[in-house]
Amino acid sequence: MRRLFLSSLAMAVAGFLTSGCSSNGGPTSPAGMGTVRIALTDAPAAYDSVVLNVVQVSVHRDGPDNEGWFTASTPDTMIDLLTLRNGVFKNLGTVMVPAGHYSQVRLLLGPGSYVVQSGVRHDLVVPSGLQTGLKLIGGFDVPAGGNVDLAIDFDAARSIHVTGNGKYMMKPTARVQVVSTVGAISGSVSPADPPSGVFAMAGADTVASTVSGGDGSFMLSLLPPGSYDVHIDAPDAFRDTTITGVAVTAAQTTNIGVVTLTPH
Repeated sequence: MRRLFLSSLAMAVAGFLTSGCSSNGGPTSPAGMGTVRIALTDAPAAYDSVVLNVVQVSVHRDGPDNEGWFTASTPDTMIDLLTLRNGVFKNLGTVMVPAGHYSQVRLLLGPGSYVVQSGVRHDLVVPSGLQTGLKLIGGFDVPAGGNVDLAIDFDAARSIHVTGNGKYMMKPTARVQVVSTVGAISGSVSPADPPSGVFAMAGADTVASTVSGGDGSFMLSLLPPGSYDVHIDAPDAFRDTTITGVAVTAAQTTNIGVVTLTPH
């Protein structure tokens, strides 16, 4: 294995963050203000598409002064979560806010969210999504005169439930991570076709998952520092494989190279 240093995880995901104020350049933040930049990624799910109509993105500041919601963006756009994997991120917006501690990110949805399963489109019911929004818990600090880069790791597979009467309901499962505090694992699976499921496991818990791409490559993003087992859920003709003890360090990507599958 070799470990590739990154100044931040954002360098590993092209297009993750675009323009915005920075402590290393760009417009200077007014006194007592800092900048939040937000992006979205997702894990695989057994659907053709999971499309959310995101109309507003906000962050919540705690404390006795200047507490409340601050709007980061009003994208008013349809986002297919299942296109956001293997290091692909969707930029959700940038906002200058009072420095301090923040505890939530909110995605306010408009009408028209849906899923496609086996070629059939189904309306997606999101309780309170149109009124109070999807409130995603995750604490972070905004420094005065600096910035913080956030990534929302959505898990569509765990978030969508089909009721007894056939309705598709969303109860969001997502992690809000400060990019500079997490790392990633990359590599590739051979053969590349058909694709394999790839999981980062901490004990019995799945922390991140993806599906290998057309060339066999994969990236497991937004992993807190620690030791992980990388489990390859191989196609039927091959044996499942596990690479144990893969170390992840903040702001670095650990590349485990090519994992060659063994035929049954």
